[in-house]
Amino acid sequence: MEKKKSVLDKIFIIVLGGSFIGAILVGVLVYFMLVMSGVKDA
Repeated sequence: MEKKKSVLDKIFIIVLGGSFIGAILVGVLVYFMLVMSGVKDA
């Protein structure tokens, strides 16, 4: 039972980390798209 919990904890950390990195990448991508399209307020 203890081993299963540690595996779930690792999966949880991976999912959290992945979503965090994904959010940063999307934010950077949107920022670059705004800059490239000539929006000066970005």
